[in-house]
Amino acid sequence: MSDFTHLAKIYGFECYYNDNTGDIEGTSWINQKLIELFVWIDVTFTNNEAFKIEIIQKL
Repeated sequence: MSDFTHLAKIYGFECYYNDNTGDIEGTSWINQKLIELFVWIDVTFTNNEAFKIEIIQKL
């Protein structure tokens, strides 16, 4: 978690976010798997090339 700069949300799931690299990681195992699933669905079935990340707080 030390590589991340913010607590954020993507698709409504809490995650850790690195503002410099754009990396995300779910705050729990289930959040990580759900984020991976939603990203796969988004990339596979839509033309979306950007993901909306909502910043909650700076770490």
